[in-house]
Amino acid sequence: FKVAINTVAQPGADLAAYSLDSVYKAALGSQLPNETWERLSKDLPEAPWWQDWDRCNRLRKAVVERYRSERWPPASLDTITEDDELFEMLVSELRNSWSGRRVLQAVIDQGNVYGRRKMILKGY
Repeated sequence: FKVAINTVAQPGADLAAYSLDSVYKAALGSQLPNETWERLSKDLPEAPWWQDWDRCNRLRKAVVERYRSERWPPASLDTITEDDELFEMLVSELRNSWSGRRVLQAVIDQGNVYGRRKMILKGY
């Protein structure tokens, strides 16, 4: 995942799709070793001190930032995770900014969101 968030375009998104779920689940279950987290967290967006403990939040923000900054193509959003709950959280965070909504609109316009179209359109 560390390599994925530092890689642009489709290769970065493909690497993230391959690794995000396992890293996220490990962080969610407090099973990500501190040494691993220390190396990974250097490449994640900073969080205010009162949110810094939430590893999952920082992982989500890293993914969202890659899409918002156009480092990863919008078309890859549908395949970034197999976890529908995580996908919904990513979409929700994208909705919170103009650049994020632009990403969601690009995904809708491309028409390749398959079963997740409802999640993207919810609240739109």
